[in-house]
Amino acid sequence: MNRKGRPFLKKRYVLTRIRDILTRPFYWLYEKRLDSHIHEWQLPRHIALILDGNRRWARSVGLKELTKGHEVGAEKVREVLTWCYGLGIPTVSIWVFSTDNAKRDPQEVQRLMQLFEEKAREWIDDPMIHANEVRIRFMGRLQMLPENVRQAIRDVEAATAQYSRFQLNVAMAYG
Repeated sequence: MNRKGRPFLKKRYVLTRIRDILTRPFYWLYEKRLDSHIHEWQLPRHIALILDGNRRWARSVGLKELTKGHEVGAEKVREVLTWCYGLGIPTVSIWVFSTDNAKRDPQEVQRLMQLFEEKAREWIDDPMIHANEVRIRFMGRLQMLPENVRQAIRDVEAATAQYSRFQLNVAMAYG
């Protein structure tokens, strides 16, 4: 507890990050071991992910601003996509925002919309997306989304429309 009687939330987060840094070499070894065996297996042609648990993770590490969990989750998506493209898995679908999510606290929804717009705009010029020729498509009740997010979606879909090597489907306002 600090002087005001509040728990050291930042300390908990820092300790979690230190743990992650210390275990990273072991995780790297684990990845190498998996990589040495993965080509013995038949790989899927399509992987679908429901992105869930970012707020719970943020709470578990003591973050006061729960939307930080979504930012970390977005970086994890990038890591997973890198693995999938490296393995040659042609189609990945991610469910990032359900219609139930739209009923959350308006400030949280607004921050999520900002994050979605930022990530969509990053994908427009993302070297990983273009080097792997990833076509990005969005699905769902997109008319529920703010115009700036819909415009970012149109822009990223147009920027990747010519690609066919890999496909990334993003479900938003879906379900």
